[in-house]
Amino acid sequence: MSPKEMKDKVRYYLTEIWCNHNLDVLDEVFHPDFVANSNPPSVGREAVKQSWKSGGLEALSEKKVEFPHQIVEGSLIATHIIFTGKHTGDLAGAKPTGNIITLKSIAIQRFENGLLVEGWPSPDRLGLMLQLGYKLTLEDS
Repeated sequence: MSPKEMKDKVRYYLTEIWCNHNLDVLDEVFHPDFVANSNPPSVGREAVKQSWKSGGLEALSEKKVEFPHQIVEGSLIATHIIFTGKHTGDLAGAKPTGNIITLKSIAIQRFENGLLVEGWPSPDRLGLMLQLGYKLTLEDS
């Protein structure tokens, strides 16, 4: 695959999932045995689908996704992603605020034979939780 094809494929599937709730796009783009090196790690395209389903897609409306940067080296692609949406449903235990929520992420992924076979996502979960109204406190030890 050319670097342009890799970039286009990643932008395509993320836009389809985030903006259109189209999880079937993963069947086109991900290998059945895809490995997500996340916390917790997961194996399999179906596990990736489940992760997206449980990640709050339904809790946001008016969604957009931006891709400020993408870098390709060999079979690896790094993508800087900015997800936004209006908080209109329960998300991570937080009741709807009506605020625009932004989740920034860096994802490194590896292609093999035109399909994504491995990934290392790094979403800014702390930034998301702070936007939802959670407070960061330190406990005395």
